[in-house]
Amino acid sequence: MTSTKRYLSLDPVVYLESDERQDLFPVDTLIHAKIESESWKLANDPEEDEDVDASWTGSDLITGLGWSLKEDRSGETLGLQGCRRSLSALHAELESLLWAMSCMKDRLILSVHFQTDCLDLVSMSESPSDWPSFLSELEIFRNLRESFLNFTLSHIPRSSNVRADNLTKEARAKGIFFPKSFITSQL
Repeated sequence: MTSTKRYLSLDPVVYLESDERQDLFPVDTLIHAKIESESWKLANDPEEDEDVDASWTGSDLITGLGWSLKEDRSGETLGLQGCRRSLSALHAELESLLWAMSCMKDRLILSVHFQTDCLDLVSMSESPSDWPSFLSELEIFRNLRESFLNFTLSHIPRSSNVRADNLTKEARAKGIFFPKSFITSQL
């Protein structure tokens, strides 16, 4: 029996000879299944829409963060969190986006269209070098963004971001710090 090198392609479809299929390690099979699953999902359900927002005032000690993920099959998943007051409203918006991205990564949702009513946040993601005072936060953003197969961020009118806005105000109004909270409901 001759020894041949095997390479696992990262392409969505991997063609294997029948005798090679028997030689694949379980990890190779798992990687192959994950790639095919993500490829199928991208082809059939390209992105989940997620609205993000933050609620900040200069006088409150608490910043409210919130996001709303609209899932076609399972309804809507919501997240809200109270945290220490951010340096500015824009810092709060970026913090909310970073938290939402981290939550999606933890849930293995790797194709997301994030939407925000903060135009500066969209500009910041497109031209990070123009925002030197956000250097450390933008480094976290870059690292999180690399973990997504498909990532987009766009601006929406404030009137289209009502759910996330209400979540942030509720989180800030509680006046206490509380852990991340997820609520899933059927639409």
